[in-house]
Amino acid sequence: MDAARHLELIEAEYFKLQEIVEAFDAKALQFKGWSVTVTLAAAATALVTEKLTNDQRVTVLALAAFGSFVFWLTEAMWKLFQQAFFHRLRNIEAAFADGTVASLKPLQISSEWKKAFAHQKFGNFCKYALKPNTWLPHLAVSVFCLGTALYLAYCPLARPVDASPATTATRVTTP
Repeated sequence: MDAARHLELIEAEYFKLQEIVEAFDAKALQFKGWSVTVTLAAAATALVTEKLTNDQRVTVLALAAFGSFVFWLTEAMWKLFQQAFFHRLRNIEAAFADGTVASLKPLQISSEWKKAFAHQKFGNFCKYALKPNTWLPHLAVSVFCLGTALYLAYCPLARPVDASPATTATRVTTP
């Protein structure tokens, strides 16, 4: 392969990698949107639906918190997948910077991703999960739902008063 074609393929690979990385970021924003929409819709339903018992409200809020937590873990895993593409991207940038582009093999996105992802560790997953741009808004929404559920479950002021006739004392008045 001639040098011009080689350079063209490496450049095309670089720009394709940039597109892939940006698509991962767009999907991460979509995860955030789904998380907030689903979780807060469930929380609002739990809080405003009059036919639910307090225990049912607590259950719905706990499930909403769990749902948001799952979205957070999904986004953290998504970030881990995304990071595997950066290995090849940085190699191409370094080769352009130090003039060794001719030594790179073109069209290696998949094989380089597989190698980079194989070296990912659980610690890397935790690192990406604990970054604010990953845990926001998932963790905040989970804490809100779980806190509200705990409040409803354990705070005596949050429990509805049972006004059934069997428990209501009847006052007898004399004329």
